[in-house]
Amino acid sequence: MPSWRTLRESAPEIVAAGEDRLRRFRLAMLGTLRADGSPRISPVEPYLGSGELLLGVIRGSAKASDLLRDPRCTLHSIVDDPDAGDSELTLRGRFIEVDEATRRADPDAW
Repeated sequence: MPSWRTLRESAPEIVAAGEDRLRRFRLAMLGTLRADGSPRISPVEPYLGSGELLLGVIRGSAKASDLLRDPRCTLHSIVDDPDAGDSELTLRGRFIEVDEATRRADPDAW
């Protein structure tokens, strides 16, 4: 699974459009799988820092439990006007919990 940094190097125009959406709205929708296999859609705060895409997920929340049990997920940018024709970002991948040093590396992170 490529990292955000790898995606940026491989497809800079696409990633720039996606980053614009994530930065503008500061909110995205995260799709996870519940224990029974049914889908869960939850809002998350995306953060682009240190060359990576991080998601703000509260430890112990339902979405965090989903991700720890099954790391497969999807992320979709917010659509504010369905008739505007703006670009959207949809990612599919696997959740990886980052260490404390990564979470605190950027002073602008949450």
